[in-house]
Amino acid sequence: DFAYTNFAICSASRNSFLSGRRPDKTQVYNFINSFRDVGPDWTSLPEFFKKNNYTTLGAGKLYHPGHPPNNDEPKSWSQDRPYIVQHPEGCKGDIMFCPEENPRVDDLKMVQGAIDNLHYALNKSKESGNPFFIGLGFHFPHLSHLVPTWTVNKYPDVSQIALSPDRYATKDLPPIAFTAEIDGKPQVSMPADFEPKSEPHTYAVPSPGNDTFPEWFQRYFRLGYYSAVTLTDYHVGMMLDELKKLGIENDTVVVFTGDHGWQLGGHTEWAKHTNFELALHVPLLIKAPHKPQSQGQHTQSFAELVDLYRTLAALADLPAPEAGVDGMDLSPLFDDPTRVLKNVTTSQYSRCPSTKPGVPAWVLNNCEQVPADKIGAMGYSIRTPQWRYTVWFKWNQAQCQADWDSADLGRELYDHRTDTGMSFNGFENENLASDPAHADVAQELHALLLLHVRSTSPGCPPNPLL
Repeated sequence: DFAYTNFAICSASRNSFLSGRRPDKTQVYNFINSFRDVGPDWTSLPEFFKKNNYTTLGAGKLYHPGHPPNNDEPKSWSQDRPYIVQHPEGCKGDIMFCPEENPRVDDLKMVQGAIDNLHYALNKSKESGNPFFIGLGFHFPHLSHLVPTWTVNKYPDVSQIALSPDRYATKDLPPIAFTAEIDGKPQVSMPADFEPKSEPHTYAVPSPGNDTFPEWFQRYFRLGYYSAVTLTDYHVGMMLDELKKLGIENDTVVVFTGDHGWQLGGHTEWAKHTNFELALHVPLLIKAPHKPQSQGQHTQSFAELVDLYRTLAALADLPAPEAGVDGMDLSPLFDDPTRVLKNVTTSQYSRCPSTKPGVPAWVLNNCEQVPADKIGAMGYSIRTPQWRYTVWFKWNQAQCQADWDSADLGRELYDHRTDTGMSFNGFENENLASDPAHADVAQELHALLLLHVRSTSPGCPPNPLL
């Protein structure tokens, strides 16, 4: 119930958990670098299985497109069959939600390709005895939401879609913690034929305070996301049904996860790009048929995506991964889900605020296309069962690491003492970092955060664009 990404954006997250290294080790903070820039000989997660005589085949968005180049072929993937590359389509321009009766959905092609890969790998396994690792990545529920109308019809009328109860910005939030963009866009739209037609259908992304989208706009935005999740659920079901048809559902470990969380108007934020709980909290479901004690069980033990590498190696009864792989082997939880193996997770997020005088730090502070040596700040966040604590450090651009000992740019402290991990609302509405009543907690968590994340960088990664 408490699984977290280590960086709430696609490329940095995927480069981290598919290499088994934390983001400060991969030095992937943008859409420029990949872990291969600093670890050309590291063994990736699928490559680890390949080296252990597994047939490894992939389809769709597993690595972030282009990072590493060519989906890390041939290192990560067996060359029996070509990697199935995704070419997703979306709405036009800055429109976020545009349902159609029968749109071209590339995720469906990915499922069909993965099923073909499964059949091939299973037949090969029967002949050679080699097991298989099948990777399947979906574009949805990523923006924009060009979805079939049948997914929309699964939900009530848009007027009945609930709004976030926490839809205004967090009280006493440091400006650097907020971002007023959605996937790099400063404004977003809904189709002009959506009701109410008398209203503008293009809006600037909200800023901190009591600024937010009109309620009708928020309802459509949320409905689009729900519809995309429904489509993904359908596609996941296709793959699981195929395992059952082939008679191997009880012989196959299955992992379902996402590279980051998602904000649907909570704290006036949309999509990811923050260190809030909603951006960092991810789904993580693992079925290990040979571990019957784990079937249908939840665990209160914390997990990070970087733990997947060691955990899957152990569940497959393979040798320990190479030195340098981070994360924890969580496989003992499958024998006793009541155990608590981990009660601390750490995450981070980069910020590139404007250096122009008078421009707030939350304005267009996206770092996706900014080289590591030009980043402005890095926020590090630690989550414990009771609290989330975040510090925004200045970035040492010469060394490409946090300026650990200089004055920071802001601190956040949020109370999660009543959080069961099953609610998306009601938390992180007030920053308690400057509250004297919680000074001891903040001081203790500050020390704990530094203990976990403070490191010395070997220098900046190469810039492959130069």
